[in-house]
Amino acid sequence: MQYETVQKFQSAAFNVYLSSIDGQGDVVLEKETQKFQVTKCPIYSDFFERFNKGLHKRMGDVIRPDRAISHLLMLVLMESVERDWETAREIDKLFSALEGTYSVLAFTQASRGEEVP
Repeated sequence: MQYETVQKFQSAAFNVYLSSIDGQGDVVLEKETQKFQVTKCPIYSDFFERFNKGLHKRMGDVIRPDRAISHLLMLVLMESVERDWETAREIDKLFSALEGTYSVLAFTQASRGEEVP
């Protein structure tokens, strides 16, 4: 799990807290552009801020952009799937066919792995 994913959960938890009866604190408006809100939400406590800082230091931000598969690499992959098909037992041929179908669909749609199903 990446740090940014954890941040989304923290934001959701804060929104749930604000919508509860405990989250109704005093609100001060200033210059119509900034809003200051008084809250007792545990997510904004000193302890949680230190925990969050340590969490970010340990997890970091992993940024790996998606890279396209070249058509030459796809041909090599299909040759490998064909070899698996030829040497597989009858019961295992379904898995080989599914692997090839999945790869071809992902390649032709130019999609990431989780988008295919």
